[in-house]
Amino acid sequence: MYKKVSIDIDGILNYYPKPWVDYLNKTLNTNYNSRIEAKQKLDSKKYSEVKDKYRNSKTKANLPVNNENVNFVNRLNELGFEINISTSRPISKSKYPNLFNLTYDWLKNNNIAFDRLLFKEDSDNFFSKIGAIDFHIDDDIKYALMFANKGIKTFYFNQYEKLTIKHELIIELENLNDIIDESLF
Repeated sequence: MYKKVSIDIDGILNYYPKPWVDYLNKTLNTNYNSRIEAKQKLDSKKYSEVKDKYRNSKTKANLPVNNENVNFVNRLNELGFEINISTSRPISKSKYPNLFNLTYDWLKNNNIAFDRLLFKEDSDNFFSKIGAIDFHIDDDIKYALMFANKGIKTFYFNQYEKLTIKHELIIELENLNDIIDESLF
């Protein structure tokens, strides 16, 4: 055991995609029920345009936290785990100059324990930065597969979309505390 984990932000530590859909509906005066519906009904250019505005707004700095999952992360920290926050938010792109700081400050302001904030991508560079880890937690099947295909046990937690694929290293959870309670790691 390495006592080192990787955890996604959006959909794990907050209630994404609901805040994004709310922002989209308010901005466009629409009434989409889900991110999937919005992506299907909006043309990709308009969707991306509003997503860019969302990422550059202060909205992400004020997202409500999922207290149960934050408590889980802080419990891991108390147990001596190194916490790597691995996000798909484009925090290193010049197109979003404030996104890293907004994200970092959001984590700190909400008392979420972490050691590093990283942009997760499917590259050798990312996986060399993160090093050996015990497990990863994500709400996105794409990223769950990315970690599992690198031989990393991945816990899939998504309140809105059930796991639709099978992989021996991906375990679907309804509650993150099951990781500790069931000694799954």
